[in-house]
Amino acid sequence: MDAMGAVIAVSAALVIVGMLLIIVDTIKGSGRRENGEEGEKERGEAKVGGVILIGPIPIIIGNDKSLIKWAIILTIIAIMSFIVLEAVIKA
Repeated sequence: MDAMGAVIAVSAALVIVGMLLIIVDTIKGSGRRENGEEGEKERGEAKVGGVILIGPIPIIIGNDKSLIKWAIILTIIAIMSFIVLEAVIKA
């Protein structure tokens, strides 16, 4: 398998894994609501965090420090993997 085929295979695998995680979370979340485990205090509270890259400038948003930390870590990993994949494609 050439480099481009490997990149396509990894991309497809990541998309499938992401879809499976969304499905599992949806099923897991609906079970909690049916059993009444979700309390009144939890309702309406959402923890968010993310990183928007505009060129070389990162814009960090969020309301939960741990989610912001993970968003930054995952962004760094994604950028490093882009750099590695670019080097593999050029080789």
